[in-house]
Amino acid sequence: MVTKISGGSENVLAGPDAGWRPVAPLNVPRGGLAGASLGGAVYAAGGWTDTSFQTAVADLEQLPDSPGARWHRLPSMPTARGNPAAAALDGRVYVLGGYPPAGQAFDVVEAYDPGRNVWSSVARLPSPRGAAGAAAAGDRLYVAGGDDGTSTAIPLDTMVSYDAGTRSWRPEPPMPTARSLLKMVELGGDIYAIGGVADGPFLATVERYDAQLRTWRPVAAMSTGRGNPGVATVGNRIVVVGGAGGALGSAQPLTSSEIYDPRADRWQVLPAQLRPGRASLISASLRPDTVLAIGGFDAAGPAVTAGTGRVDALQIGPATRAAGG
Repeated sequence: MVTKISGGSENVLAGPDAGWRPVAPLNVPRGGLAGASLGGAVYAAGGWTDTSFQTAVADLEQLPDSPGARWHRLPSMPTARGNPAAAALDGRVYVLGGYPPAGQAFDVVEAYDPGRNVWSSVARLPSPRGAAGAAAAGDRLYVAGGDDGTSTAIPLDTMVSYDAGTRSWRPEPPMPTARSLLKMVELGGDIYAIGGVADGPFLATVERYDAQLRTWRPVAAMSTGRGNPGVATVGNRIVVVGGAGGALGSAQPLTSSEIYDPRADRWQVLPAQLRPGRASLISASLRPDTVLAIGGFDAAGPAVTAGTGRVDALQIGPATRAAGG
């Protein structure tokens, strides 16, 4: 049974309870982790144990796409790091950049091969960056934004791409908006740069990169500025989950989620609220209609807050009517 949710002009369907439900948690609680999907499985890599950002983890976990599946611990990354970026390309999961507990961001890139169950080092990023976005389109892996982790770090607008065949990086046109703590996702061969922070409040800005034409253009903005949200594709739409709201220094984890239809170039707020709200999480889709909210920090402010291993699932049907649309 599927329940129609009233409101809005489109027919958006959600699951029977129209809400998030807890599912199997991570083995290693953490925020500021990176994630990728490959071969029907979801991977979670790296992150911080708490918001003191003094302990970065190297753990890699996998969630198979099967009913009742649990997370499995896999060989750890050679390099522990928080706020790396990750994406899947050529049958491997790449983890890029990120920060150590203190000091400049990494330029390290490491790739996990599920078939061989091993990590290998890959050509380093052209320059160090953490809190960047990453996504694969076609035969290239793209990394954009972030910052270098120095005391004077400013968000970057630069983007580079990696060719697994030649094992080399090349510069790409920069994003229109410099930003750190963004997320990137591929849909329909295009790459979307979503949210983040430049100087001030978290951004609602979204920009789309045409990987064939190598051009950027702005698309509809989200209703809420979000730093380091969870992002996933469900069918031909993008779902953005939680993230940090407000501004750096006074950020609060968000409970809301939004869904984007590229054909209509419109975002809609989903009725389901993520409780508690979470920032610095990752998201992924399982099966055709389910999005996950994975890990993150469920509180923000001056008190040190531990990362969570909580994972929640939300069913999103082939067409959803979102609240307030």
